[in-house]
Amino acid sequence: MCCFAQPVERVGKTKIFTRLTGEGSQLIAYQMEYESKAKNAMILPIPSAPNPTERSARFLDLKDNDGFFDQLHRAFPTPVPPSDSIASSRFGAAANSVKLAVKEVGDFIASVVPTLADFSRLDPQFVIAPDVWKQIPEYADYSFIVFQLEKLSGKPHPMAFEFES
Repeated sequence: MCCFAQPVERVGKTKIFTRLTGEGSQLIAYQMEYESKAKNAMILPIPSAPNPTERSARFLDLKDNDGFFDQLHRAFPTPVPPSDSIASSRFGAAANSVKLAVKEVGDFIASVVPTLADFSRLDPQFVIAPDVWKQIPEYADYSFIVFQLEKLSGKPHPMAFEFES
């Protein structure tokens, strides 16, 4: 589930690629189009390994590979189905108050938020309120990847990261 720190007008044309990259690690690449009236950040909950830290995930810069999903589509075209087929908490204080690291990843700045409590260490404009997270308790033990979106609308290059899961 993709979340946004502020209201968005539109999100669409989402593309996601994920794969296991080794014992206990995964890679995700994500791209979408969006429109927002305010500076915003996209937040992706990820199933994290026990005791996550900021080093539990690393970002991959795909700025120079904006055609990543087009290349995947050419390599793995969508099969045409037969015509008769059926369509188918941790809300307490963070362990420390040091601000989360911010990394430049292509056109984005990004952070790893190891636990829900660590959102207190992130720029407040990119935080989802704790009462919202309480309404979706299945993410209580997740970590989160936050990509600050530079523009108010558009189709940014793919975002990618690898993480311990």
